[in-house]
Amino acid sequence: MNDLGRLEVALPSSGKGAAPSAVRRESGVTLIELMVSLVIGMLVLSGVTYVFFASRTTYGYNESLSRIQENARIALDALSYDMRMAGFFGCGKADLIPINVIANSPPVAKVDQTIALAGYSYGDAGTSFVDAGSLKGVAGSDVLVVRRGAVTPASLVGQMSSTSDVLKLDCNPDGIKKDDLVLVTDCGSGELFKATAVDGSADSGSCDGKANTVTEVFHEAASNSSAALSKIYGSDAQVMRFEEIAYFLRDSGRKTKDGKVVISLFRRINGVDEEVAEGIEGMRLFFEINGGAGKSSNVGGVASTDWQNVVAVQVYLLMSTQEATLSEAKSVLFPSSKLDSKPYGPDKVMRSEFVQTIALRNRLP
Repeated sequence: MNDLGRLEVALPSSGKGAAPSAVRRESGVTLIELMVSLVIGMLVLSGVTYVFFASRTTYGYNESLSRIQENARIALDALSYDMRMAGFFGCGKADLIPINVIANSPPVAKVDQTIALAGYSYGDAGTSFVDAGSLKGVAGSDVLVVRRGAVTPASLVGQMSSTSDVLKLDCNPDGIKKDDLVLVTDCGSGELFKATAVDGSADSGSCDGKANTVTEVFHEAASNSSAALSKIYGSDAQVMRFEEIAYFLRDSGRKTKDGKVVISLFRRINGVDEEVAEGIEGMRLFFEINGGAGKSSNVGGVASTDWQNVVAVQVYLLMSTQEATLSEAKSVLFPSSKLDSKPYGPDKVMRSEFVQTIALRNRLP
């Protein structure tokens, strides 16, 4: 280094006796190393791809199963609620209470425990009401009809002045309206009539301790065989809407992405249909009949005189995704535990059977 602070590097001499200059060599990977790296990368990528598709398949399976379980829970909750209340007409022993039917064209000629519950198989006589134009019911499925009074009856504000007097209710919790079938009973006798008019603008009354408008329900001869009831009812009488409820399976009018018809459970209340839950391919009913040692029968095995002795109903539902979600074709028998079970499949549709036994509260001892 000179006095100016510069670094001087002596270059090797090019003479014969000088040392050879250093040669810098470039380093890299061989072809074999590159191929090994590619193979390892492919193995890692294959593992990640397998985990991804396995996770996606598991997610789709669990999602389909959750949807099936949710629809089954909705369907069974609705069925259970109405079945438990079958034969409720405001009193504990409706079969001992004479109920006079004065409504024109009533759904039943009489009201007692003999008409509280009935079952049919779709395709038998009397089940054509399931169809709605091009929307048809499901062959081999069962149909259930429940008849009862509304579960939140109202009371009369006071005693009627005459048998033709309007019924004045302390409230109208079930929304009784014109043309509804109405049941009034004091547990000694009762009437089934059609409401010709409903007026909720009367003086204030009370219902469950809360101020409400008194509702007046008229029963004129225009829609009844007589405007007069069989007796004068007092404040101990209960007034409720009479309900005829049918459950059945039918084409929903929708299709899956594969073009398959979507089958749903429907509930018909006094002639008005509503969809309860979709994805139900089959519904079978078995009835527990009281008497002797008791017996269980399917719809066809219940005699006409035995319907009033049914104390419980066992409901079988076959739930499905109604579209291909499984990785391989599979077949099932429904109901799985019955001799007259029907095969479904083989296909890639996910199916699951749900069973629930529902007791009729008004038939239990």
